[in-house]
Amino acid sequence: MKAEDVVEDLFICSTHDYLLYFTNKGRVYWLKALEIPDVGPAGRGKAIANLLEFQPEEKVTSVIAIKEFAEDKFVVMLTTDGLIKKTKLSDFQNIRRGGIIAVSLRPKSELMWTRLTDGKRDIVLATKLGKAIRFKESDIRAMGRQAAGVRSMSLAKKDEVIGMVAISETDRYIFTASVKGYGKKTETGLYRRTRRGGKGILNLKVTPKVGSAMVVLCIGGEDLLVVTVSGE
Repeated sequence: MKAEDVVEDLFICSTHDYLLYFTNKGRVYWLKALEIPDVGPAGRGKAIANLLEFQPEEKVTSVIAIKEFAEDKFVVMLTTDGLIKKTKLSDFQNIRRGGIIAVSLRPKSELMWTRLTDGKRDIVLATKLGKAIRFKESDIRAMGRQAAGVRSMSLAKKDEVIGMVAISETDRYIFTASVKGYGKKTETGLYRRTRRGGKGILNLKVTPKVGSAMVVLCIGGEDLLVVTVSGE
């Protein structure tokens, strides 16, 4: 890899599986796994921009691997201005080579987080100033591709969303990390469920020493690998 590269996702799939690529511009593209060049363990691979027809200043922000476009699966999307949206996975079945709209964005907003769900999970969002909210996925009605979504939580002035997790049965903890290298692990059950659109609860005490929250993710009991921007 190049010095600035970081591995973010690893997918195990067959050659006939699909990879859905969601971009910051609210569009989605897909490739079959067999269309991705096969290289050895030491190979660098090929840039995604050489495989898909992106628009100017468009970049991939999340990837979902699927075997089929099942009717009982959903894609939950969250934008940087706090709008959340749920769309049936089957709505993305007929994607043109140039991509299609996954969510309509407001000015200066970007699509940053995407999760594949079964419609029965709980959603947890976290913010830069240490707030978090948990609500039922069923609080979000399924919408078409052209919809912009609904408000996920009430954000304080100067606060912004930093991440979203969809809790599964195997997720025992929620891990939150700060910009100054602090991290905390909290049992999922300690995040009380509220209604979508609320102010949330305290997730991380932000201080000059700790810094603002930077990332949130679900973990089981496995090891956790943390990588800095310098690759350490």
